[in-house]
Amino acid sequence: MSLTLLLFFAIYPKTYAQLDRGILPSSAPIVYGVVPAEKKLFVYKVNQSNGEIEIQIKNETLENIAFQSVKLSPSIEKIEVDVQGDKAFVLLAYGVFKNYLKTLLVIDLETADYRAHTVQSNFAFPTVFKAFSSAVLMIGVLEEGDVMEIYHFDQNYLITITDFFMPNTRVWDIKIIEDQVDLLLFTGDKKRKQLLQILSFDQEGNRLFNIPLKFPQNKNFFVSTAQLIHGPFQEQKIVGIYSNRYGEWFSGYFQLSINDLLEQDLQLYPYKELEGFYDYLGNNNRSKKPKRTNFNKEMVMVDAATDGEFITIVSEPLRTVKKFAHIISINQDGVKEFDKSVKLFYHNRINPSELQLTNQDSTVYFMFGGNQNRLNPPGKKIYSIKKGEGLQFNQVQSFLTDPSILNYLPYPKFLHWYENKFVFFGLTKPREGRINQSEFIIRKIEV
Repeated sequence: MSLTLLLFFAIYPKTYAQLDRGILPSSAPIVYGVVPAEKKLFVYKVNQSNGEIEIQIKNETLENIAFQSVKLSPSIEKIEVDVQGDKAFVLLAYGVFKNYLKTLLVIDLETADYRAHTVQSNFAFPTVFKAFSSAVLMIGVLEEGDVMEIYHFDQNYLITITDFFMPNTRVWDIKIIEDQVDLLLFTGDKKRKQLLQILSFDQEGNRLFNIPLKFPQNKNFFVSTAQLIHGPFQEQKIVGIYSNRYGEWFSGYFQLSINDLLEQDLQLYPYKELEGFYDYLGNNNRSKKPKRTNFNKEMVMVDAATDGEFITIVSEPLRTVKKFAHIISINQDGVKEFDKSVKLFYHNRINPSELQLTNQDSTVYFMFGGNQNRLNPPGKKIYSIKKGEGLQFNQVQSFLTDPSILNYLPYPKFLHWYENKFVFFGLTKPREGRINQSEFIIRKIEV
């Protein structure tokens, strides 16, 4: 394993808020963020009060290869970031007193040179923000349905798309690949009828495809949750959880593949065929189902990931006292590689952004932090699973045993970077002799 350290100085915030999506917010008006960009890291610091922004581009060894500072109007309320190709896109939104002004920074990931654009939008704050190569996409969630906007910053024009603005219809997932956006739409009504479809648009807002998804047309098949992913040849795949009884959570997993001819192939992985579902009980009890045999009815999908060839799905129970996560790995031919459950202890639902699920070939990696249970001490850990053999190794906690770090880094944030590399970062508390000053630290962990 290798470990690399980077720091720069910042005013120390008094308290921290919850971490999410690579952003380290605080009650002070300063937000830090780290976003993977292939083998680079895009690091930013935004002072929301005075509008000052600092940008750093890091290489594989966390060396600073580019730096930029930007001064915008003060009182920034919302920040959204995405990376597409060789550019980073930062959307900075203001509140009602500035008429919901939005500024977009388009930043070169080699030089940190930037262009600033005033964004046209009908949303106060978008719920979803994604980037094309020369436009940005925003989705607003309204009570009556969802609306999509595409803003072309070079030509300064806005496209509004309302094709899926209808009752009981929501965007379940969204992916952009090669300037094509694919939307997974769910429509359901009180009569238990379901329709899932994929709508695809180019960055000009032209509809490319409308693909109704073909599931068994009977009253005993219901899709509970689903995500959209792309295969090694950019073919569309939908993975998720299905139920054989309306209102129940889990009867198994599914994968629906769509080829270039728009032909669909549905494969099911029923609960009764999941040999590793009760592995979390341990080797001595693996063959014995627990007294409460309806654990399978409580499972919901946490996240799904792919490296282009293998697909990994993670689910968790909602109400069980003994907590665990179940993992299934599927190869590019739709054949199950393995399934396995891992005993975990948590008080609330697992946050997908904290899980950092990834897979490299047939090896699955994810991160998890324990609670105050003697069998699962607190501290983030990297879990590695290969062909059904679970390995709780590389405890990130062990990298924080240095008192100069552990005692001063109260709320680290963890991210998967690329391949088998992870990073964690955070703000340290002020140290002796450094009054009201803290260090922003980034470390790389190579498994």
